[in-house]
Amino acid sequence: MAVDVERIDFSPTFRNTPEWRAISPAGKVPVMTDGALTMFESGAMVAYILERYCEGRLRPPPGTAESAMHHQWCWFAEATLARPLGLRVMRQKAESGAAVAAEAEQKVRACLRSSIKPWPIATFCSAPGSTPPTS
Repeated sequence: MAVDVERIDFSPTFRNTPEWRAISPAGKVPVMTDGALTMFESGAMVAYILERYCEGRLRPPPGTAESAMHHQWCWFAEATLARPLGLRVMRQKAESGAAVAAEAEQKVRACLRSSIKPWPIATFCSAPGSTPPTS
């Protein structure tokens, strides 16, 4: 699989530019494009690459115990292992929980506004009367 790597400026100044936010609404790094598809969550990128290009060679077959463990450790890396690092950075940036919550809400709303319509999560939501946020 051919891969082009583009180095970017990691500074908050660059990651807050309209050009970068058009690609990554939350200002996150890394970002991956594949044709018309643009993604900004590394775990989702790995899952996509495995599904799209690896023909089942680099992960256990779906529905198996091995697959469940594969998912567990992928989520562990994203949610449990990386979370303390993110929290430490957020604590350094904000003086109150309200500021952290406001920043998180702003990023979520920006990502939802930029998502493909109809809102992707709505496809999987089974709660009666539930509707995705619009702003």
